[in-house]
Amino acid sequence: MMVTGSRAKWHRIDSSNHLSFPRIAVAWSPGAANSARPPKMVIRFGTGFFYNRFSENNTLQSIRFNGDNVLQTAIIEPFDPDNPLPPTVDEQDALGVRGIYSLLNQWSPTSVPDVSNIPPTQQTVWQVDPNLQIPTVYVIGTQVERQLPRNITMFAGFYNIRIVHVIRARDVNAPLPGTITELTKNGIRPDPTRGEIYRYEASAQFNQRQFFIGFNSRFSRMFQLNGNYSLSKSTNDADGQGGQLFPMNSYDLTGEFGRSSFDIRQRFTLFGTINLPWWKVVLNPFVVANTGPGFNITTGQDQNLDRQFVERPSLAGPNADCSARTIRCTRFGNFNLTPLPGETIIPRNFGQAPGGFVVNLRVSRTFTFGTINRGNAAAPAKPAPAAGGSAKVAAIGAGPNGGSAAVPSEKRYTLNVGLNFQNLLNHVNLAPPVGNLSSPNFGQSLALSGTFGGFGGGAPGSTGAGNRRIYAQVRLNF
Repeated sequence: MMVTGSRAKWHRIDSSNHLSFPRIAVAWSPGAANSARPPKMVIRFGTGFFYNRFSENNTLQSIRFNGDNVLQTAIIEPFDPDNPLPPTVDEQDALGVRGIYSLLNQWSPTSVPDVSNIPPTQQTVWQVDPNLQIPTVYVIGTQVERQLPRNITMFAGFYNIRIVHVIRARDVNAPLPGTITELTKNGIRPDPTRGEIYRYEASAQFNQRQFFIGFNSRFSRMFQLNGNYSLSKSTNDADGQGGQLFPMNSYDLTGEFGRSSFDIRQRFTLFGTINLPWWKVVLNPFVVANTGPGFNITTGQDQNLDRQFVERPSLAGPNADCSARTIRCTRFGNFNLTPLPGETIIPRNFGQAPGGFVVNLRVSRTFTFGTINRGNAAAPAKPAPAAGGSAKVAAIGAGPNGGSAAVPSEKRYTLNVGLNFQNLLNHVNLAPPVGNLSSPNFGQSLALSGTFGGFGGGAPGSTGAGNRRIYAQVRLNF
């Protein structure tokens, strides 16, 4: 349960700093010097480095929850894994938990208890490392394009991305390793007078390598088709500002480097334009198929008391006792929730989420109506015939009767009517499963996989709206 109180203060955030992006790119066409035979191949190479901003949301978080403006308090209800039933009155009155339950039991829909006397050791403060550096992105890539017969162009390439100073968060006031014992059940913190101090820092890294191949084709005015396939691998030791920020152990980051949560190894995309010969109808199919990303498997327990439930288990082996309280046997493997000293912890994003397959289709037709009359163009004067010459000189723009020809009229209005079918085949695309081994829903996908792509800005197929969605679009230009 999280209890918060606030005091109003104003701060000015300066976000006017400008970033530069040094980069270089070259392109070479073998045989381009021979003007008689235009080149059919282009080789491209580029490299450079860029900068990502430190999110304003993180800055606001550190200002808001700085221990003064807003107090964020965590009160943890004791939990007995051997007895999942609600605690009895006698259990709530035990000496070790009496103070906790006396406060929690005061909460109701109509009353909020006084939290002013909760000690600072239960509060959570956010900070920004004063030596924080913004993430730096290094990119290098190459691509080869080759023109083939029948208006087909093939391309293949490779790029590598490396990001240093990736943002993560650590609890710099977590209980020191080895201090959580029978005598000191809450551990010993570097500053025992304070609770959690979550600090943003730039100590993580990210690597991605991708090979891709594809084609662009224009078989005729009626039919165009494009497609590409990519094979990729993404690794990091923190998902950055858009994902899981905290490591399993704030004092030991050595086991954090592994598969990123958005590592999609294979993806195939096919799209095109088909102009039907009937009623000027245009079809735009869009097909995407991809393997699933990884997802993190955690114990669901906060064993190091940093109030982050991101601890990972160890592998229990095929002969593990699945009836034991600390063992979970799943289709992803057998896991030990309380790893023994020396046991290897599973890597980040050990689980494999299901892949996706989507077929989108846009059907449209354009109507034009209304005219804009530009009037008749004035015929130029006939030139006088030269001496001894002929007078058979045609006047430019002259009509059949010698007058001026009318300029073709333009249409005043253009109306585009379309239907967008998202996930046309109604294929079920599942979100990553629940990775908490202590949850009864472990291994189950409780939602759909977000969006199904879309036309005109990526219209979402929201997780609560079912798989297939159909949109009607009308656009008038004038």
